[in-house]
Amino acid sequence: MGCVMGGRSTGGCCSIRPSGRAVFTQELDMRCKQETDLVIELSRQADDHNVSWAVVESNRQILDDEMVAEALAWSYEHPSPRDTSFEGRNSACWSPTLLTHRRA
Repeated sequence: MGCVMGGRSTGGCCSIRPSGRAVFTQELDMRCKQETDLVIELSRQADDHNVSWAVVESNRQILDDEMVAEALAWSYEHPSPRDTSFEGRNSACWSPTLLTHRRA
């Protein structure tokens, strides 16, 4: 594993001596491995979170679509009492299919 330099004299898995040479130690190498493992685990958790969020949003959208469809179906079955149009007065014989056939 290479030396990752930060803004300090110690970065990644090496320590920089005043002479400018990098010194690799077992302790720094272990710390680098732990930090890398932590970053990988956080990345996996973020991916899992994003997938979970997408599933929740998808389910919410499906539920919204079903609610709109139910409301639309209900509105066809129960016309408004304020409706004074021909279809509203004759609701027993009115349906979206019949209306389409009448217009055709």
